[in-house]
Amino acid sequence: MIFRRPWLSAVVLALASSSLSPVAASAVPHPSGASRSVQRDADALRDAGVTGVAVRLETPHGAVTARSGVGDLVTRRPVPKDGYLRLGSTTKTFVATVVLQLVGEKRLSLDQTVEELLPGVVRGVGNDGRTITLRDLLRHVLRRPVACLRARGAGGPGHAP
Repeated sequence: MIFRRPWLSAVVLALASSSLSPVAASAVPHPSGASRSVQRDADALRDAGVTGVAVRLETPHGAVTARSGVGDLVTRRPVPKDGYLRLGSTTKTFVATVVLQLVGEKRLSLDQTVEELLPGVVRGVGNDGRTITLRDLLRHVLRRPVACLRARGAGGPGHAP
């Protein structure tokens, strides 16, 4: 696939930031092969038609950032160096894409439970990772009410907040 590396960088950004609120689009410069590679991939995404790209990759050696394209179509102002990116529900698409690619590669199964993949992470308060599959997560469907959501006045069978 021609755009495999740029797509991978975008997916890494989504996965790395999916548990964060606003994600800073800047960091301390990190002169390395990784930063050159991330910048090259951001530029490739721009060249493929993405209007503006802001990437932040957390590594064991520090943060690597890149930006390319424009942040404002009218003024043609570049993507801001210290901008913030609110990902929200956008990450669901990227995560689902990666999970389905891993299913296609036979590295995951949609019938695997959360407990099999992340032992002990989803347990307690009426939740049981042994009963929740990857398929359930991708469909945003739960087989029974989730106690912590009911306590807030939401949730129920098949409810996806």
